[in-house]
Amino acid sequence: MAKNNGLTAEKMIAAIEEAKGFVSKACDILHCSRQHWYTKLKEYPTVQAKVDEIREKRTDYVESKMMKLIDDLNPTMIIFYLKTQAKDRGYVERQEVTGADGGAVIVKWDDENND
Repeated sequence: MAKNNGLTAEKMIAAIEEAKGFVSKACDILHCSRQHWYTKLKEYPTVQAKVDEIREKRTDYVESKMMKLIDDLNPTMIIFYLKTQAKDRGYVERQEVTGADGGAVIVKWDDENND
C-alpha cells in the first residue's frame, strides 16, 4: 500500500477552503508540493468537487463586485463587460477581415512586380 504522507481528503478539503480555492496556498497550509497535491487529487474526487465549488463561488463573488461597479457607472468596468460579454453585438477589440461576400481573403502574388 502506498504511503499517503498523511494527506487525506478531509485535510485537503479543509486546506482548500481556508485557501479560498488557491492550490498553492492550500499546499503551503499542508506543507506539501503542488505535484503531491495533484497526485492525491486524482485519488480523491470529492476534493476536486470542492475545489470546483469554491472556485465557482469565488467567480460569483467577483462578478457581483463587477456588477456593483457597473451599477455605479464605472466606465472601465462597463467597457470590460461589453468587450467580454457582448461580442455578438459588435463590442470587440479586433476586426475580422473577409473577402467578397464574406468569403475567404484571396491573396494573389505576382513575382514580376516585386523586387
